[in-house]
Amino acid sequence: MNDFSVEVIDLRPIYDFISQPENREIPGRDEPVYLRYRDVVDGLLQQVPKGPGWYAWFARGRQADNQSVKYVGQSSSYGLFNRLRDELREDYLAFWGTAYDMEQMLQAMMEIYPDYQANHMRVAMRAGATHLMAVGLPSATRGELDVVEYKLIQEFAPLANADRRDYSRVCVPIYRDVLDIFRESLA
Repeated sequence: MNDFSVEVIDLRPIYDFISQPENREIPGRDEPVYLRYRDVVDGLLQQVPKGPGWYAWFARGRQADNQSVKYVGQSSSYGLFNRLRDELREDYLAFWGTAYDMEQMLQAMMEIYPDYQANHMRVAMRAGATHLMAVGLPSATRGELDVVEYKLIQEFAPLANADRRDYSRVCVPIYRDVLDIFRESLA
């Protein structure tokens, strides 16, 4: 039996932080608002598995069928905790854009970081995420990580995922277990 660890993170504390009037403007990374935002992020991730595994940004509605997977990813030796911490810290446009006007927030990010237009557009596709899910598996191999990620992307078709290598003909035994965990956690 595989030793999976699963953590579903409610992103509401991020939106609560952003909704405070003094935090409305999208910050540069050297501003006090951003430093306080990082503290909120770090507080949310305490229980995230440290080792390899898969993760998803998703929106959960009031009903189980009203949800949307925004992005699926994986992390190998760098670990889920480090990967999600970096993504939440770097991709904060998704949260400010959800809480306020995405076009206005995109324009502000283009002014702050003009060399990263493609990244800003990719991050904007994660807008509306209400939760993150992390599924850790310490024994996952690089091949299993890649194949399961590919198959999860095929299953959920998140808009923010770029085209990936084709693993459609590759089978890894743990895929069904991971898919079941994703479906159960997204419900």
